[in-house]
Amino acid sequence: MAQALGFDLKGKVVAITGAGRGIGKSIAEACANAGADVFLGSRTTDECEKVAQDCRERGVKAGVATLDVREMASIRSFNDAILAQFGRIDVLVNNVGLTIVKPAFELTEAEFDEVCTVNFKAPFFAS
Repeated sequence: MAQALGFDLKGKVVAITGAGRGIGKSIAEACANAGADVFLGSRTTDECEKVAQDCRERGVKAGVATLDVREMASIRSFNDAILAQFGRIDVLVNNVGLTIVKPAFELTEAEFDEVCTVNFKAPFFAS
């Protein structure tokens, strides 16, 4: 169960990437507890749908869209879906992150590029 944030988000729209589980799910629940309408994105929307339903039961509106932050078209589509449902975005939580745990000298260029895309490029373009 997410803790209350200690401030009011009523009337605000919060978009959260990677919102189907873990930290993203907790952020969505905390924002809903604070009164925010939430829009959730993930590659696996079935997880987000469960979180969205939980948020709706807290009395807020919640939307879901497929989001793969490695694809710029997916980021644009996610933002368009938020705007279509809510008309604006007040807060964006760039929650998605990627870590590849191995010694640096074993990291391939493709792996390095994927980490940079997910952790740096995606938040920049989502914002």
